Amino acid sequence: MANDDHDEVRPYASPVCYAHEFETNPLRNSEVVAFLNGLLEGERAGAQGLIDMSKTCNDPALKQLLLDVARDEGRYCVMLRSHVQRLGGTPTDVTGVFYEKLMAREGLAAQLKLLDRGQSGGADDRRCDTSYRQ
Repeated sequence: MANDDHDEVRPYASPVCYAHEFETNPLRNSEVVAFLNGLLEGERAGAQGLIDMSKTCNDPALKQLLLDVARDEGRYCVMLRSHVQRLGGTPTDVTGVFYEKLMAREGLAAQLKLLDRGQSGGADDRRCDTSYRQ
């Protein structure tokens, strides 16, 4: 479980980081963990979707591009998992619902369009979503 202690001193990313001066209502670690786990589910959904889409692709260059992007999504999954663990949380193993939505689309073009929209819209959705705040 995440540590909810606000008094724990953590070093800033760089000596010139002034973020602490702007923080008026910090999130508890459990809230940050929940938020990061939500992002992790979405990244995993994108990575799995891209891998599955590449299996149906006949164009070798496009297939390689899909796999390259899936690999990037996988790197972000690793990064998010490590941050969740660093904060004392348990990384989720759930693949987000975006995967089912993506795979339900008919044809590669429709899937790519949704994937592109999901990438830009996912951040907006998480910014507006306060369900991770307890």
